Amino acid sequence: MNLVVVAGSGNPLLAESIAERLGTRVCRSVLNRFPDTELHAEIEESVRGCDVYVVQPTG
Repeated sequence: MNLVVVAGSGNPLLAESIAERLGTRVCRSVLNRFPDTELHAEIEESVRGCDVYVVQPTG
């Protein structure tokens, strides 16, 4: 099983801890914030065929 953890802007340290506990790493990504505070996230590696877990609060 190939696990991938993606960290949002909310708590990257928590994502690192989760990835370490699962024996994997946090996927490379770029986060940019638009002037209206919306967030654009771009994953910089292939996650095709992987189980992807996104760590980001939804407030």
